[in-house]
Amino acid sequence: MRQFFGKLNFIHRQLWHQDLYYRGSLLLGPAALVGVLLASLLWWGRTELAKGNATVAGPQTPPNWASPRGKDQYWDKSDDALATVKPTAPLPPIGALTGALIGLTPGWEMYSGQLEVNGVDANLLPTRLTTFSLVGSTFDMASILAAGPKDGPLYIGVGTAFLAIKTPGIYGLSARLARPAGQRANCLTRLVLGGRRVVSNLDIDLRDDVLKTFDPVRFDLQPGLYRIGLAFGCWHNQEATGPGAVTLMIAYPGEQNLVPARADDIVRLEQPGSQPHQ
Repeated sequence: MRQFFGKLNFIHRQLWHQDLYYRGSLLLGPAALVGVLLASLLWWGRTELAKGNATVAGPQTPPNWASPRGKDQYWDKSDDALATVKPTAPLPPIGALTGALIGLTPGWEMYSGQLEVNGVDANLLPTRLTTFSLVGSTFDMASILAAGPKDGPLYIGVGTAFLAIKTPGIYGLSARLARPAGQRANCLTRLVLGGRRVVSNLDIDLRDDVLKTFDPVRFDLQPGLYRIGLAFGCWHNQEATGPGAVTLMIAYPGEQNLVPARADDIVRLEQPGSQPHQ
């Protein structure tokens, strides 16, 4: 055994003095292997530690402000965009005596929706405080305040209805905000069709006369009933206040100008919770 190690020692000394590559491989090889080993051990240790922390803390949910808001929540408003939406239900037959769609009546199903305000952000909560109905294309703060709770949390008026399309073609949909000068207030306007937002606007600290129509979205619509939603409200110091109004605006096929939606184009079920006649 001593002879064996002696020969190895002799070979090592000879190569060390005569071969540059031998010296390089001897110095770098073990060092690299040790480095890789140490790095692997550190990585494994951190991974196991992270797993342990995740097990103790449970799944992590990102905060609201960190949640991404995809573009698919909004319809495209570019000039060349043309959206297609499928009807929620077909048009019901028209009554022979009334000339109106059977099972439907003009107007909106309304409720006072609780509003959560944090700084300059406003979030509509699912809480329904009171329920009522409105007829026509306009939500005004006088009606919303009259039907809302007399005390309690901040709220706005929220309405759902069917947009009754009888003629196929290209329609433009938007909303118009009107508020005369008065006490300063913040106002929220939202319009939804087909599960996506046509308008979603928060106006801060209004105090002068305001009359503006938001950019429309163009839709290729076929005859049928389309579920539509409109929300509006103004508040000051965490209390709902008037005056103010928002109007559903439509550009009908063959027309460029937006006009208030016709009253018979906005309908709701005669018996809430039922289904439209087919």
